[in-house]
Amino acid sequence: MEPSAETYCTFDTRAFVKLRPDARVIESITAYGHFWNFDAITGGLIDSGLLASVANYKRGAESIFADGFD
Repeated sequence: MEPSAETYCTFDTRAFVKLRPDARVIESITAYGHFWNFDAITGGLIDSGLLASVANYKRGAESIFADGFD
């Protein structure tokens, strides 16, 4: 049986992040103007929301470089 077309999701980005050696690995996904962060080991949802609610995304790419992340 084929899944219905509504079950498919196209990711804009998908990344695995570990910020410190002793930190958990986070899977971060963006799609359709939203983001989701999951614990990569358990699959548990950590947080999610609109990309526009993230300050640096809301302000645009220039703001990231202005803050010294070049």
